Amino acid sequence: MKLTQAVQRTIQNRLIARVLASRERPKPPALVRLLGAVPILRRLPARVIGLGFRPEHIRSPEVQGLR
Repeated sequence: MKLTQAVQRTIQNRLIARVLASRERPKPPALVRLLGAVPILRRLPARVIGLGFRPEHIRSPEVQGLR
């Protein structure tokens, strides 16, 4: 969770804030252009945002009779 939040904070501080402060139309960073050019990579940002880098696994006590 901390890694995901750190990445989100970095994106906010380095990309979004700079774009909002600029009066010119910015050129997308190389990584963004690469993600747009390679179809299989397009799923990665959504997956990382939705699930994080390491999805959480909740462990609960076993219910009697199910195991």
